[in-house]
Amino acid sequence: MVDHASKTEFEILTLGHASLIFRVGPLVIYMDPIFDDPHHDGLFEIYPNRSIDSNLLPTPTHILISHRHFDHFDINTLARLDRSLPVIIPADPMMRDALKRLGFSDITEVSDYERLTLQSVELYFTPSELKLPEHGVVISFNGVSVWNQVDTMLSDEDLARVVDQFGSFDMVIAPWQPLLEAVVQHNQPLVFPIAEYCRFLVKAARCKGQLTVPGANGFRYRKPYDWQNTLCFPATRERFMQDLEHLIAFDPSRQVAPNDSGDHWVFENGRFHKLSEQVSGVTRHHDWHYEDLVFQPGLTAIVGSKQVRQSGRGSESLSQILERLEDLVNKKMTQDPEAFKELKAWDVVYQITVCDGEETCSFHIPFAADTPQAVPGTSPYATMTTTVNAWALLDLLDHRTSWDHLVHSGAYRTHQTVFRLAPDGIHAPGAEAIADPLWAIAKIEDNLIAKIDRELAAVDRL
Repeated sequence: MVDHASKTEFEILTLGHASLIFRVGPLVIYMDPIFDDPHHDGLFEIYPNRSIDSNLLPTPTHILISHRHFDHFDINTLARLDRSLPVIIPADPMMRDALKRLGFSDITEVSDYERLTLQSVELYFTPSELKLPEHGVVISFNGVSVWNQVDTMLSDEDLARVVDQFGSFDMVIAPWQPLLEAVVQHNQPLVFPIAEYCRFLVKAARCKGQLTVPGANGFRYRKPYDWQNTLCFPATRERFMQDLEHLIAFDPSRQVAPNDSGDHWVFENGRFHKLSEQVSGVTRHHDWHYEDLVFQPGLTAIVGSKQVRQSGRGSESLSQILERLEDLVNKKMTQDPEAFKELKAWDVVYQITVCDGEETCSFHIPFAADTPQAVPGTSPYATMTTTVNAWALLDLLDHRTSWDHLVHSGAYRTHQTVFRLAPDGIHAPGAEAIADPLWAIAKIEDNLIAKIDRELAAVDRL
């Protein structure tokens, strides 16, 4: 580790996920440091993937740990740090004992709303509704304040109390992802958690951050656990930032921005700015891409299905099947726009993915556009998503099968994340209020009549 000259009196160096370095005045605070992947018993890796040369990082003066979860309290990283460093933790006997066993002796346990002043830098510890000992922290120095909420869940009263204390913040690092890990573990229905997601949005808006960045949740499952990446992360970061921008649009001075491994923020000219060069010692190997973590609860089952093309079906490729459907959708939208009026009224971004084994192909339609058209590829803003086996879809379009067969064979999955956040609350259309556009293309009645005709013809041949 080295003693770099500070660019300003307040800098934030992002190592990835919740792992941050705050270089504030005379202090260098390592918060929830994780240097290596995989972490958390080999389950997770920081996303976007990065590697760290800790010898190139600024030398710490303090360590700050928000809570005991192993994507924040990483024993292997702590074991590589100087044991004489002061460590600040919540009042958690398990963490305190583990740190003592590692050889740390200067350990400070803090409580909700406690203030700690370190060489003119003030730390103010904010609470959480969660049951384990856990804190966020407001770091203030020379009139600049940053609120890192980490994973905390704040009540309306606690949030109002903190905002009243500071008025506003130069940066808020806000939780944003309503994780569905427990839902998957307990085999509960996999639906988009609208109420919890909106709660994150509203609280981020009420924090009065001049700059708000989505915090933590910069990780993903690694192999062989990676099948959960399509199940546990229901929101895309892109959609959260867009939704938050809509909520705070009344104040053009407020901004929303992403924060990834290697990002380096400095406070200059009254605002935080992201430098073009990455943090020295952090190498980010690729950029954030929403498709690596997109919520697709039906994809695993359909990709793994045994449905194969039968003889006589022709030689269409996956892309040709999708192009055919795209042409049918565009034609229907031109000839019969009333068929899609509900999708337009709710500003739906519809996305369909067709699968053939591991191969997939997609297009999406932003119905809020003046003239909606199918656009190749997926969208991080999709609010209605359909996943379907390619050959089952082809049979449906050619009237060789019925909707009953498509649905009950497991070849079709759809889910919606359609809602509108208004001053009087959350408005959602209901599970059946908006029909999949595919229903307007391959009408249930037409396929049912074709099925009956086939079965009657078979009876006549007997």
